[in-house]
Amino acid sequence: MGTPKLKRIDFGAAVYKVEYVERLLADDDNEKLRGQISHTECLVSLEESLDPQDQFITTLHECFHYYISQYGHSDSINPNRLEGVINTLAVGTTLLLRKNPALITMLQEL
Repeated sequence: MGTPKLKRIDFGAAVYKVEYVERLLADDDNEKLRGQISHTECLVSLEESLDPQDQFITTLHECFHYYISQYGHSDSINPNRLEGVINTLAVGTTLLLRKNPALITMLQEL
């Protein structure tokens, strides 16, 4: 049994489709990506070959891009540091949930 694949992500204000892409590349076709979010298409694209742990972190990473962008904080973070800040949030959240599964239970009971 493999890792379940998301079909969509409900952000509350919008629902984005999730697609899994073989060889996900940046728009300039030079840089291989793990994930990408398109606000104009309401689409999250994920590299299909990622292992389950990397897929989870990348999904969170793209979700954090959504919230930072949609709630007007893109300009608050130095553009040269944006990816690092978002990656820190994604990895940190993964570690927090992994080490404290009771947090997930608490959230489910809200």
